[in-house]
Amino acid sequence: MKSTVLAFNKKINELKEHLLFDKKVQRDIADLLQKQEHVPESLKKMLRQPEKKIFDYKLSILILYGSFENFVENIIYSYLDKLNCNIERFIDLPKDIIDSHTDLSAKLLGYMHAGYGKYDQITDEEVVRKLYSCVSNAEKYKLNIIAFTHHSSNLRIDAVRELFNGIGLKGIDKKIIQENKFKKSIQLLEEDFREELGQKILLEKAFSKINEIVERRNDIAHGVDDADENILSVDVILTYCDYFISLVEAIYIIVLREYVTLMIQNKSVTVHELGIPIAVYNNSIICLNNKNIQIKNGNCIAGKNSKDQVRVGQIISLQIEEKQVDYISEKCSVDFGARVDFYASEKDTYYLIDL
Repeated sequence: MKSTVLAFNKKINELKEHLLFDKKVQRDIADLLQKQEHVPESLKKMLRQPEKKIFDYKLSILILYGSFENFVENIIYSYLDKLNCNIERFIDLPKDIIDSHTDLSAKLLGYMHAGYGKYDQITDEEVVRKLYSCVSNAEKYKLNIIAFTHHSSNLRIDAVRELFNGIGLKGIDKKIIQENKFKKSIQLLEEDFREELGQKILLEKAFSKINEIVERRNDIAHGVDDADENILSVDVILTYCDYFISLVEAIYIIVLREYVTLMIQNKSVTVHELGIPIAVYNNSIICLNNKNIQIKNGNCIAGKNSKDQVRVGQIISLQIEEKQVDYISEKCSVDFGARVDFYASEKDTYYLIDL
């Protein structure tokens, strides 16, 4: 699942680098002109060429929206694929997935026969075979995963919420605004972003940028007359890039947390219990024994409290006897300290998760 985030971040960081480089080039040209140094006419043209600004703006909006849409579809696909691989029986999947699978599979057949190009590689037989494997409780069932990613409209926040509702992640918009990193990104864009405003207003403020990008993307795609006049500056586009990066990170951690919770509940072989910590320091360093389990920097680790609530993140660094290590072998049983990127409590039970 993490690969979906990395792919998104790569695209958006490449866009940011392009915009920042172009901004620097234009600033350098302007400086040369101010110093009255000789500047080739071709470079002078870059400063007064409105077509380039419009082109860069359109490119930025299309990349932002397209990358976000691609991420949402891919994270849902990846999540369901992992559940399919690691939950042995169809009837043990989350209820929302079970309840909607037959209906979505039937709709998928309809989309295929309606000529949706994205489904050209799927056959009727494949869809029916997978559906039968689920309703017959076959040992090796296969979900029609692609059916859960279909959306007939652009991904405004309402459409995003509906897609995640279909896989059992209810009210993901309300969960996103509780993620601290996302809150901070919103506060940079919306100065008056306070809990006292009420959830409805907070949701409107938090996701107005998604809906705006969708509208701008549609104006560009449909050739709306004033689309070239209502462009955003490079600085504003850069802030939107950071906003979408924090949004995607928030969605990922919510999906990961749900996945880890299900793996713990189902006692999956991908889960290795490390138990109650020996000690916790600064709510970020957990001292545990590895119990002959292989542990590495970057591993997924989770803490579950007495209410079965799960916090999840990764191991940032490892230490044995005050010495930094990258790796702890399964051939030994040793006490170690792990710095993690989430709030750690000494009362939680900790688990290492294979992803």
